[in-house]
Amino acid sequence: MFVKKLKLEFVQYVGVGIVSTVVDWGIFYVSTQWIRLPFQFSFFLALGNGTLSHYFLNKRFTFTKPPKSYKKQMTLYLAVVGLSFFLSSLFMNIGVLSLHFPLMMARISTTIVMLGINFLLHRYISFNRNWV
Repeated sequence: MFVKKLKLEFVQYVGVGIVSTVVDWGIFYVSTQWIRLPFQFSFFLALGNGTLSHYFLNKRFTFTKPPKSYKKQMTLYLAVVGLSFFLSSLFMNIGVLSLHFPLMMARISTTIVMLGINFLLHRYISFNRNWV
């Protein structure tokens, strides 16, 4: 039963992630390719908007139990996002500056690496009913 629930949550998490990724990558692409902002600023802007859509969609569709405290949940969510942003930024910089990946290839690679890490962090910290 637990494994089945975990698989379903993961599938829902991936679905929400796809929508949030479209928001994130769309903003990243437009801001780097059309507006020509520095990739670091574009990454921050895109990730911020993707994060907001990710939180509200996951709260609605994936981790649906209401928290005991929305304030505590948001605090934990933002802490996880901060850690995720740090790790994602590290992977993006390694991809672009050290491995010389094209921007979108670095973005795709970073997203793939972070998928499992983010799911576990959000499931067991941000949306953990025992903590929030």
